[in-house]
Order: sequence, then structure tokens, then C-alpha cells
Amino acid sequence: MFIPKPHTLYLLTGAVQSGKTTTLTRFIRNRDDVAGVLAPVQDGHRHLCLLPGYTCHNLETGLREDNVLKVGRFRFNDDVFARARAHLLHTRAALIIVDEIGPLELEGRGLEPALSILIKKPNPPAASFLLVVRQGLLAKVRERYGKGFRHIEILGINDFRPD
Repeated sequence: MFIPKPHTLYLLTGAVQSGKTTTLTRFIRNRDDVAGVLAPVQDGHRHLCLLPGYTCHNLETGLREDNVLKVGRFRFNDDVFARARAHLLHTRAALIIVDEIGPLELEGRGLEPALSILIKKPNPPAASFLLVVRQGLLAKVRERYGKGFRHIEILGINDFRPD
């Protein structure tokens, strides 16, 4: 069973559609020490849900020429990312979850630069971070975000199951 330790970077990884977000949704239920962003697929569309509260915004609707972020074949609404970036800058929790770090963040878009700012100055200072990342990007994410942490641990969804 996953029990977060202070000032630790956790990287939750697994294959596409392996249950990472679903596992985290169950994990945060009835917890008051978690904040951040989850990215579930609801009704076939990717959303960003702000924690605590689980207020969700559809990333794939309301697209205009001036607010589209393109990554591969995907098109996302940057206005939704802007809400999530503002939310992250005011996030305060013992465990901060960010689902999912991908090519956009590694290019400085999507949830950036808010995520890097938050990691450099977490509130509280001993906060831990749990970043969701696909296995193919694990090394790049560890390199970009791992500096300054006492501990870095790689997790899979099985680490969240009761012992």
C-alpha cells in the first residue's frame, strides 16, 4: 500500500490505458491531504480535474484557432490548461498529484511553467509530488523534475493495492 513520505518525488508509470488515473482516483477518495490535477477520460474525452474537489474541464471542446495546443494527432484547449496552471500555482498539500506529464510539459507547454514553479517552491516545503508519466518518457521526466528531491521512487499501479 502506498504511503507517501515527505519531500519525495514519485513517478507513477505504466502503459497507456493501464489504469493509472483510475488507481489515483480511488487513492484520493476520502483524503484531505492531496491536491493537484488528474486527467481522466470521461465519455471519450480527456479532461483536467482540479483537486481537491474534482472539478473537471473538458480539454477537447471549445477549441478556437487562438487556444489550440497540438501534440501529435491530438488537439487540446489551452484555456483549460491555463485554469490548471493557475490552480497549480496556488496548490497547497502534503501530496501534490499531477496527471499526466507528457510531451507538452517537456516542451514547456501544457501545465508548464506552473509545474516547475510549484516543484521549486512547494507549499508546504516538505510536500511530496506524484507525477504520472508513460514509460517511454520516464527518463526525461526524471531528469527534468527530479533535481532537488531527497528521494525519487518509481511506482506502478500495484503499489497502490492493499497489502
